[in-house]
Amino acid sequence: MKIAVLAANGKLGSLIVKEAVERGNDVTAIVREENKTVAKKSFKKDILDLTENDLKDFDVVITAFGA
Repeated sequence: MKIAVLAANGKLGSLIVKEAVERGNDVTAIVREENKTVAKKSFKKDILDLTENDLKDFDVVITAFGA
């Protein structure tokens, strides 16, 4: 399954990425800065600048953003 995790570098996001990778999923971390997770794939983009086109290839999008 192709999973995108928004705010992947955060406390919750990094745990979600780790669990999803351990379960054999194809995980992409979406981060504002350098990827610090175990995900092999990532891209930098502010969560407020994401478009539908950025997320169209994923089966699941998980947001770990907290305000």
